[in-house]
Amino acid sequence: MSQPSHKAIEHQASLWVVKIDNSPLSPQEHAEFMHWVKAKPEHKIAFERLARWQISINQLPELSASNITQVTPTYASKPKTAISLKILSPVAAIFCLLVITFVITARHQNPIAEPIIYQTEIGEQKTITLPDGSIVTLNTGSSLQAHYNNQTRAITLIQGEAFFEVFKDKKRPFEVTANNKMVRAVGTAFTVFAKKNSAIEVMVTEGRVELANTQQASSNTIAFLDQGQLAQLNAENNLQVSNVSANEIRQKLAWQQAMLQFNGEELAQVVTELSRYSGSTFIIASPALANKRIGGYFKANDVNAFLSTLTSQFNIDAHTDETGAIVLTER
Repeated sequence: MSQPSHKAIEHQASLWVVKIDNSPLSPQEHAEFMHWVKAKPEHKIAFERLARWQISINQLPELSASNITQVTPTYASKPKTAISLKILSPVAAIFCLLVITFVITARHQNPIAEPIIYQTEIGEQKTITLPDGSIVTLNTGSSLQAHYNNQTRAITLIQGEAFFEVFKDKKRPFEVTANNKMVRAVGTAFTVFAKKNSAIEVMVTEGRVELANTQQASSNTIAFLDQGQLAQLNAENNLQVSNVSANEIRQKLAWQQAMLQFNGEELAQVVTELSRYSGSTFIIASPALANKRIGGYFKANDVNAFLSTLTSQFNIDAHTDETGAIVLTER
């Protein structure tokens, strides 16, 4: 039997965090939680990290402030009778141990945590689990900053493209800012591409998101996007929305497998996309060639395989000039 992946463990831990935060566990749920936490050290680690952002100490009445103080004597102002974990039930005991860790951390950290920066190199993709259990997959040459606290889940996409799978939390909307535009969600999945011309592209693969302008003080909503919609929003907030099929979504997300799929796009568009993953510079010899339609399924950073396909199937020759740029000419 295969072992649970890191992603699966993070998801399980997130579910327990929300369940505990929303209401007291039933006896059966206590037993299930106990079994899950003790099953693997990775379970306890994931739960502790995620719960630090979510669980309120006030929702665990069996742990009073004085009890916590006594278990952490380094920070106690007056000695009192320490709580004994031996007299608690196994479930209560593990809750004590976990919550004590959370409280110590929370007391001695700035209420607003330092932003965390994630990035990828050219040709690299990376999947990251954020502090709340949301998952982000960064595309090539991308970077983002995540800023979390008890009220905020704020992401700044500094450059590039990312796919977000948002853990549902109605108390803290998930906000992604890119090029002075904001994408706001509660629990959904979507991509955001921050383009170099200050435009953004947003594609929703699950749920619904709100597009907003961060430069307006009020009434900043531009539009709402539903599953299967793709929006192009330029620097002047001119919006174009189109519907995308399941096949088109798979095509646009092929980069997650380090692949690129084209179905009749112009050569100029194809080589622009390939440059993002390879760092190569392309020169197209004529406007007519730039408009030539190209189709195929290519490894994102394998320029040689791409050029071989152009030569064998599209009658296009390629050579490298003195600057290292790849010059494309029609045969």
